[in-house]
Amino acid sequence: MNIFVQIFLQRRGIRILIILMLILSSVGVFLFCNINKPFVEDIDELHKQLITISGIFTALMLTILMPFFIERANERQLIINEYNKDCKRVAAFRAFVYHIRDFDMFESSSSLQFTYLKGRSFQEYKESSEFFSELYSLSNEGKVKGENIGRMELYGAIRDFAYDFPSGISFFSKYSEYTYSYEKLQYIHYCCNMIWYSLDRHNYLRQALNRSYSFHSTYWIGVMEKLIPFFSIEKTKLPLKDPANFVMSQAGEYEQIISNMLNKMHKILFELSPQNYSSISLDTIFILLFGLIMPLYTLLFKIPLFHNQVTGLICFTITITFIINFLIDVYKIFNKDNFKEKYENETRPLFDRRRY
Repeated sequence: MNIFVQIFLQRRGIRILIILMLILSSVGVFLFCNINKPFVEDIDELHKQLITISGIFTALMLTILMPFFIERANERQLIINEYNKDCKRVAAFRAFVYHIRDFDMFESSSSLQFTYLKGRSFQEYKESSEFFSELYSLSNEGKVKGENIGRMELYGAIRDFAYDFPSGISFFSKYSEYTYSYEKLQYIHYCCNMIWYSLDRHNYLRQALNRSYSFHSTYWIGVMEKLIPFFSIEKTKLPLKDPANFVMSQAGEYEQIISNMLNKMHKILFELSPQNYSSISLDTIFILLFGLIMPLYTLLFKIPLFHNQVTGLICFTITITFIINFLIDVYKIFNKDNFKEKYENETRPLFDRRRY
């Protein structure tokens, strides 16, 4: 029974077909029983009643629901504006982090990078138990230094956090505004968290980053520091005295910012999406067309009785069908579990495997 109810609520086409069949069946029963001779003697009266009912229903619908729709649209636009500002800040931070990839601190782990990171995402590497076991054995045997594994993992997190090949936009500019996909945002959130975790856990990584920063090209350090005002959470004094601590603290802050962006995008894409109201717009169009416009035409123009009866039956059936469907659509809009279920059904992979 629950499965039938779910199909009835979620499948709009099936729901309309079921309602239509039920109404046609009931009309057929009334015609067969000849109760009050429907659609025969008072067909013009039926058209008038349809016009009255549809007019009142549409007026109430617009009066009650339009303020709600306008409020939701304004809320959605406000969240979109906030989200766009966050995108600029995240893009600036990603542009800053991009330059860290060229630091000499990662040279000692270049062979590990080639073996374990080339051709796959950082998350794929982290989720591989085979790689973990292999590196653990190599480390115990003294063939690979544990510090180089840490450097490789920090490099992988930085590479995937900052690198954005499909965009084609240079990271050397001040910042670039992005419209992130939900999956992309989830993935850079994961990488940002790993950057913070690596620097927070390993003191040698912080020391290496500070040393590389101090010996890096003066020109590129200047480019990096010009980006800082565009993303720094607090006012930062330049030049940086402790770059590693700065990057770690910013990564921790942006982990929270990106998490909030995911919540905002969830509202934009699902809870406040105009698609949630498109079904109601369609209901309204059918109610106006078959409940107001067509009955008015039949009253204005004299047509044969049989054609008038058929038109009345069609208008009555379709109008009542979409009034019932409208009420179900309104119920679904105010049922928040429906949004959660839609989100779960539409989630796609966190990153594109073809990216590397």
